[in-house]
Amino acid sequence: MAQIVLAGGNGFLGKALAAHFAAKGYEPVILTRKPEAGNIFKQIVWDGATVGPWAKALEGAFSVINLAGASVSKRHTRAYRQQILSSRLLPTQAIGKAVAQCDHPPRWWLNASGINIYPCAAGRMYDEAAPLDGTDFLADVCRQWEEAAGAFTLQHTRRVLLRTALVLGRSNQSVLQPLAQLARLGLGGPAGDGLQLMSWIHVMDYVHAVDFIMHDTDWQGPVNVASPQTVTNGQFMQAIRQAVGCRFGLPAPAWGIRLGSLLMNREASLLLHSACAYPRRLVEAGFAFRFPKLEPAVADLLSRD
Repeated sequence: MAQIVLAGGNGFLGKALAAHFAAKGYEPVILTRKPEAGNIFKQIVWDGATVGPWAKALEGAFSVINLAGASVSKRHTRAYRQQILSSRLLPTQAIGKAVAQCDHPPRWWLNASGINIYPCAAGRMYDEAAPLDGTDFLADVCRQWEEAAGAFTLQHTRRVLLRTALVLGRSNQSVLQPLAQLARLGLGGPAGDGLQLMSWIHVMDYVHAVDFIMHDTDWQGPVNVASPQTVTNGQFMQAIRQAVGCRFGLPAPAWGIRLGSLLMNREASLLLHSACAYPRRLVEAGFAFRFPKLEPAVADLLSRD
């Protein structure tokens, strides 16, 4: 049984990928610092920084998918910024070294990245060929992250950089669920002026896109993993309100979001700044999105069946 190794695989996306590939006959192997009790998949402890016994799992594997990285939702203090960066660079560097040392290296190395690498100016459509001239902290993190993955000479392993948009799912680890709870309480209005742009993708399309990429020999380099539909924050919140049956949502002024985020140790810029990308490579390759539009995607994930 071919193995798919998931670094940081106990998170929201890792669990979704593990379940998907297990159903297709692969053996998911989770690299984790803290094994979870009751996890049905094989877990191997690693430190996320150095090559160790865990590297044997890469020998002959079909793919290694690196999802490791500290949450960006916590407030970006100077100390936490360093943690965000190092928690991405160190695992990526360790995986690159381990793959380079394999006698039978994985066929694929898919490394997470983010659409924050683009500046997202008004009126621009950011596909994979767009210049990487984002200027904020997360743009710099994504650039260094991708550079770390590209620093190794790997003749037998294809590298793909998954520039991933906001992934919507049923898990409480997805941002959709807490926003839906706010909407049920009448607090699901737009954030700030509500005009900031948002790219998103249904978790089902995310896992199928990863699967699609790994079963086509032509893929290498960056891929925007996002729905083809970009929406404003106001439209996003309206879709959530509609899905939960709440006609009105109290708007959240920018100053209120900044104050609340400070008190809750959350990063306000994630709600107030645009982040958008167009998945040109997936579209041109003929990938069939199950949920290309926001309203059906949100309705599916917030249904009570």
